[in-house]
Amino acid sequence: MRKIFIPIGLMAILIFVGCKENKKAPQSMQVSMEKLFPGISKVEWDNEEDNTWEAEFKNNGIKTSVKFNADGTLQEIEEEIALADFPQAAQNYLKQNYPGEKVEDITKMTDGENIVTYEAEVKDLDFIFDAQGSFIKMKNEDKEYNELATNNTSRIVSGKVEIDSLPQSVNLFVADNYAGYKIEGATHDPMCNGDDAIDVAITKVGGKPFSLIFTPQGTFIQQEEDVSIEIAPFNVMKVLKAKYADFNADQQIEKLTLADKSEQYLVDLSKNGVNKEVIFDANGNVVCEH
Repeated sequence: MRKIFIPIGLMAILIFVGCKENKKAPQSMQVSMEKLFPGISKVEWDNEEDNTWEAEFKNNGIKTSVKFNADGTLQEIEEEIALADFPQAAQNYLKQNYPGEKVEDITKMTDGENIVTYEAEVKDLDFIFDAQGSFIKMKNEDKEYNELATNNTSRIVSGKVEIDSLPQSVNLFVADNYAGYKIEGATHDPMCNGDDAIDVAITKVGGKPFSLIFTPQGTFIQQEEDVSIEIAPFNVMKVLKAKYADFNADQQIEKLTLADKSEQYLVDLSKNGVNKEVIFDANGNVVCEH
């Protein structure tokens, strides 16, 4: 018989790798897995840095992953699904806003409270929808961007919109209300409350530039313009000094003129590296904060 000798150092590496590839989650998590997916045998476990665990496997041929919190409770179940199983409302949303673009990597997510959401990728952007297919938010693949979005330290801004794909009502609105202005560009820019919106930048030679905000369907929401904080109403300044006294306020703010002609004011605030946006109405009431 031919003998094969393996150096002790190499053997130690092989043993280490072998152990790493056969991680086993705590028994409580394995029991929970068996209850969720009885009969699943080929499971790959992965222990994350925050001591959460993820189990990956195929369930009836469907790529599935189950995530557990460090205390063993279920965090989320993710299942890859076909386009046919993707809510029609979500499909319609993507067709309308990204016509002709391929929808990829569709995932159904069910959290520990049995709340279902869906995620799909279009043009390197990830779109999140609720169980009925209503749009929730979008994010891109950049790690820093996702951290900002998660920590609510910056408005989510992502997704260029081609000018020639804008709803016709947008072009008509600009032509009817902004004589001499032209559309320079457009992006998806969620509102403070998380609703999706399209930010349309318009300019005019010798005129002040504006941002016009529309729903994805082309309904006008508001006009935005950069102004000095000095023009903010007295009541807005009063609340800033009282409620946000320990924050630094940018000297340039945004004046928002809504479709009903009422006015609001968006102020960027910062403190010890933490940023937030606060929108006030003309009476100083906080409309939205994030």
